[in-house]
Amino acid sequence: MNDFEKRKIILYFADDEGNLLVPEEREVIHNTNTSLERLVVSELIKGPAEPGHYPVLPADMKILGMNV
Repeated sequence: MNDFEKRKIILYFADDEGNLLVPEEREVIHNTNTSLERLVVSELIKGPAEPGHYPVLPADMKILGMNV
């Protein structure tokens, strides 16, 4: 059964100089069968939504597997 939930997460992206990480709070709706770790990495791949924040992972990156 596919249940969905809304969750707040805080992601960290590069600042405009690339020297610091800046927080970005996001509210995401996701499948409860998806692990929190996979959700966070997927959102990091999507990149920042706020101006002045820059990606820390390439947009064309694919998750092949994940172990915690």
